[in-house]
Amino acid sequence: MKQWFTGFCLCISIIFPQSFDSYFDLLAQGHLQEVRDQLPELRSKYPYEPAISYLHILLNSDGAEMKIGEYLYARGLYSQASQQLKKIPIKYTNSEHFQRAVDLMVSSFSATGEMDSAKFYVSRAKAVRDDLNVGHYGFKVGHSQVGYKKLTTKNEGNFNTRSSFH
Repeated sequence: MKQWFTGFCLCISIIFPQSFDSYFDLLAQGHLQEVRDQLPELRSKYPYEPAISYLHILLNSDGAEMKIGEYLYARGLYSQASQQLKKIPIKYTNSEHFQRAVDLMVSSFSATGEMDSAKFYVSRAKAVRDDLNVGHYGFKVGHSQVGYKKLTTKNEGNFNTRSSFH
């Protein structure tokens, strides 16, 4: 049913090309490949249409992820925005949207009262990009230490855990 709807939207947008809203809707729903497949044809038919250039920018994965996060944040859907925005520093370490994504992510976590999550993800982002400006968040950002536990087997005598931190 979902594929039928996606195909229907693409057909409608091809029949009525002056409206590019359906392409933006498809992007917001995460259907990047469908829009990407149509972009060359749209560009050849409408070479001076600004919406085509904007679609191209959004199709850069980090740009699309950022726009979706900004949209969710602007709508006040802070929990969803934080989940969306935390993808950027994790998946796109060289993104030009890195600082803004982290800033909006912290604001989103703050709005939902999840400051522990904000601190965790900011620490991860800072570990990836030392140039991340974190002074304005109002909390100390430390390097998180990852702990690993090794479970002993029944043959090793007991079921206690031994911890080692790196």
